[in-house]
Amino acid sequence: IDKKALQMHFSRNAANYDTYANVQKKMAYELLNMSAFDGMNNKGCIDILDIGCGTGYLTEQLISRYPNARITAVDIAPGMIKYAREKFFGKNVEFICLDIEEAALNKKYDLIISNAAFQWLNNLDKTVEKLDCMLEDNGLISFSTFGDMTFNELHFSYKIARNKLKTDMEYLPGQRFLSSDE
Repeated sequence: IDKKALQMHFSRNAANYDTYANVQKKMAYELLNMSAFDGMNNKGCIDILDIGCGTGYLTEQLISRYPNARITAVDIAPGMIKYAREKFFGKNVEFICLDIEEAALNKKYDLIISNAAFQWLNNLDKTVEKLDCMLEDNGLISFSTFGDMTFNELHFSYKIARNKLKTDMEYLPGQRFLSSDE
């Protein structure tokens, strides 16, 4: 993944992102419902790390579900962070622009959550190991990502076009996602 291009594209589209992110919103809803962590409600103030917060759609749901939480919301795209900061001014959320793969956050979290961002990681195994070390005892890592059928129609259309044009060019119109075979 070209992280500079990723930053640029997401930053440029921050203001319009929520208009088109219908699948991501559904994923966030399901992720949050599956990530219910009963131990958090008994602890009082909890620490949450929201990775790939984007415009703050999931962050807003977290604020609503855990009003006493201290939330650290991170995203690689400066435009997304700027947009989210303005949206949540005065809330108990710290927004940080960083690449979670490169970051050294010296804090422990009760919940590390990420919606539709892990597909942009270059080293998933190493990053998950690092995140695991950032968990409090009995903490939870919960994330959603796209599957092997994501962009399937688009990839199929490009295959037809390559065949029609009689070209061997192996250009991908979108990100390849992990399949159940990998």
